[in-house]
Amino acid sequence: MNRIFQRRYPAYFGGFILGLSAVLMILQMKKAFAPEFQEMEDKRLPIELIAGGSLRLKLGPEPGKLLAWGFPTQLAVGKKLPDGRVEPIIRMEYRDLVEAETLIGPINEMGEFELRAQFFTCLIPGEKYCAKINLIQPILAFSGREAPAEVDLVVDLKAAAEKAAQDAKSPEATVVSPINQ
Repeated sequence: MNRIFQRRYPAYFGGFILGLSAVLMILQMKKAFAPEFQEMEDKRLPIELIAGGSLRLKLGPEPGKLLAWGFPTQLAVGKKLPDGRVEPIIRMEYRDLVEAETLIGPINEMGEFELRAQFFTCLIPGEKYCAKINLIQPILAFSGREAPAEVDLVVDLKAAAEKAAQDAKSPEATVVSPINQ
């Protein structure tokens, strides 16, 4: 038994080293080819919405072509609790946000809510300089008050990607790569 293990040990060890080197090479290639994202903050004033109402998120024409696949594009709506925490009630990911218009809701309760979203967007696939949009939108939901039942929330992905590509060419641009973090 000991002799069989001694003969197979170099083969097992060689396979392990070969597999480990392949994984490390792939990780280095991902770092080399990953786009660099310029962070853009988008903080907005609170919007009023009737309880039971919805938000209509408009990301511009063809957001599926502009959103960077493989990066954590996500959206969450949460209710603000009295202790300051935010409890998520609606979550959406990349596959839910690739349409030109996305309906978010309904928000059935009254109170203060907060929509937080991260959009990773590139002008064309393979673009080196892209944009990461951090959207923060406070929402006030009322009952029995004159407030719209549906509110449009517009985010221009194409303009943000174009701005990131132009700004990245200037020397004072702040660029973040999510793979290197």
